[in-house]
Amino acid sequence: MTLGHFVDDLYPGFLPPLLPVFIDKFGLSLALAGVLGTVLALTTSLAQFGFGCLADRVGRRFFVVVGPLMACVFLSVMPLAPSYGLLVVFLALGGLGVASFHPSAVSLTASFASVRRNLAVAIFASAGAVGAAVGAMFILAIVTSFGVERSYLAMTPGLILVLLLAFGTPRARPRPSAVAPGGSSILKHSKLLSLVWAVAVIRAGVVMGYENFIPVIVREGGGSLLFGGTAVFLFLMCGSVGGLIGGYLSDRIDPRKILLFSSIAPVPFLIAFLLAGPPYDLIALGLAGASLFAGVPITIVIAQEAVPERTSTASSLAMGVAWGIGGFGSAGVGALGDVIGVGGALFVLALFSLAAAPFIPFLPGRKAEAGRVPLR
Repeated sequence: MTLGHFVDDLYPGFLPPLLPVFIDKFGLSLALAGVLGTVLALTTSLAQFGFGCLADRVGRRFFVVVGPLMACVFLSVMPLAPSYGLLVVFLALGGLGVASFHPSAVSLTASFASVRRNLAVAIFASAGAVGAAVGAMFILAIVTSFGVERSYLAMTPGLILVLLLAFGTPRARPRPSAVAPGGSSILKHSKLLSLVWAVAVIRAGVVMGYENFIPVIVREGGGSLLFGGTAVFLFLMCGSVGGLIGGYLSDRIDPRKILLFSSIAPVPFLIAFLLAGPPYDLIALGLAGASLFAGVPITIVIAQEAVPERTSTASSLAMGVAWGIGGFGSAGVGALGDVIGVGGALFVLALFSLAAAPFIPFLPGRKAEAGRVPLR
């Protein structure tokens, strides 16, 4: 599942480094460029809720196999789109493929983790962040080496993954008793899930706004397309390390401390990235990514433990729906950037990270204990 997450998230990572290309190719405003990020976020993330509900009822194997197939095909041919409208269609179809994989895969990951569940989910989540980071460099290597017209070559690792998943994913279906009828468990724990969701949405908005517009602000500063992709790679790679550290620590101390840190600490680093010169801007960007992602596995595990009989659905709320709504941060940065500039818009977005802090004291503060909740 972790390998699948790495390759599946390789493909949505194609958009940020290519965003300047699409701006030039179709003559896009920053607002329309931001819409591309929002479309991808809505389909890759918001749609996870529907796929999570289906997986809890009909089984997970179909979704973890077919999802990456759609992702690798449609997102690899994205640079070949002859129009802005068709580009949006490719993004949406590829994004739906990405979405179908996540809730089932993270549910299977948690169910196999008999100890240190936060760390197990952190490893899974970090693989996705690494995939997105590598994806940015991978697509740039393809288009610079072979040309944009051969971007379809990028689907190769996805096709290999599909074969591995087809033969390696368990065929077991969920037992009828594992699914609460009518979604009653989700409603019963709606208050806690709403708090977790709010924290996840705010973090996702900040991450996705920066991820999509880092290459744009780098180009405005005179940097190359490759340097912009490298900056995104650094941001997400450091985020994967931060997620691992956060998951490791939250199995040992109050997870709310990690969540509070990941809401406050990124702010000065994100601002420093905008104001400092090289190499300090990249150092600040890396630290921002590490601190932002430190709380990601915690919100997923809290949601799963709240509704242990509907883990795919709960995972989709904290990992999917939250990131889908957070994707509006990309459109917001674009719209605000047309008025005050990209740098000013990202400055405002950095401060938005603080909005998660008031919700955190109301989350469960007990230390996560391995095996406390039987996840299916």
